[in-house]
Amino acid sequence: MVTATLTNLGVMYQSMGDYDQAEQLLLRALTIRERKGAEEIFIIQSLKSLASLYEIKGDYVKAGQLLQRAVTGLEKLFRGG
Repeated sequence: MVTATLTNLGVMYQSMGDYDQAEQLLLRALTIRERKGAEEIFIIQSLKSLASLYEIKGDYVKAGQLLQRAVTGLEKLFRGG
């Protein structure tokens, strides 16, 4: 799956400290997953990965917004809808 590879690459670049490249890859994976209507759990994974990056960069507002979206998605999954 292309989006899994993009996410893995993004996480790798994040661990290497190349936050700009990581952000581009993680955003691309999230965009593709949302456009293609991927399963909610995969969208949540992308949201969490991107939020982690923003937290490391000190952008707590963006991180918080993404984590809130992830929580909303998890709540939706657990309610079955």
